[in-house]
Amino acid sequence: MSEETHIHNQPTPPLAGRVAVVTGGGRGIGRAIALTLASRGAYVIIGYHASAQAAETTAREAQALCMQTMPTAATTEPMAVALKADVTKPEEIRALAEHAVAWGGPHIWVNNAGASANTSETPSMSDEERWDRAMLVDLKGTWLCCRTAAPLVRAAGGGAIVNIGWAQALDGAPGIPGTAAQIYAASKGGALALTRAFAQEWAPDVRVNAVAPGWVENDWSATRTQAFHEKVAQRLPLRRWGLPEDIAEAVAFLASPAARYMTGQTLVVDGGSVMR
Repeated sequence: MSEETHIHNQPTPPLAGRVAVVTGGGRGIGRAIALTLASRGAYVIIGYHASAQAAETTAREAQALCMQTMPTAATTEPMAVALKADVTKPEEIRALAEHAVAWGGPHIWVNNAGASANTSETPSMSDEERWDRAMLVDLKGTWLCCRTAAPLVRAAGGGAIVNIGWAQALDGAPGIPGTAAQIYAASKGGALALTRAFAQEWAPDVRVNAVAPGWVENDWSATRTQAFHEKVAQRLPLRRWGLPEDIAEAVAFLASPAARYMTGQTLVVDGGSVMR
């Protein structure tokens, strides 16, 4: 079924029967995206690198949401699965894609997997090592996934790719000094640039958009002090940190027929920290 046909005969829920791949889908923003897409009726393939247990839990929760959303579907039919996939390895990306094809998709592909420049793995790394890691996962990984996904989305009848960037890549990350901000702005800014290039190349069958989160509660933020949280919140016009679900809702919109006239765009979901 083409995306255009899906628009005019849009069932309820809006993503019923669509097959979605979410990389880095086991925890944090990726988990919220997977669950939100499932709640809209999408069958979800959750790619993960190291968080096997979290990804399996997310898959079970997504399966339950799908069954609640589409009670007429066969209860034995798999609607969500967790698959190990390193987005820097083309053969592992292809394995995700092949699973999506076997389910009749992919119609939606979300490139959420990323390598933060300031998490627990990075203190022992040199600046150059952190740079290489971020560029490999955030930028090359997004590039490889897009190139794998696009022809398959087109062959499945059309759909959407959504890349995850970073809001501060748009304004130079003022007030966030240090190498981590430089690296993350460069890698995620590159993903936003790729979004526009791919949107031009693959229109009209494949829409390619991005979501740029700002300060969002995640595993890293949980290690920060309450004073740090309050300081950041006071800088934001909406006076609070974002939740993973805030980002997931934006992704679900871009993946849906409601965004059928949008491509090459970046939705900034950041509480107002970047206004442009």
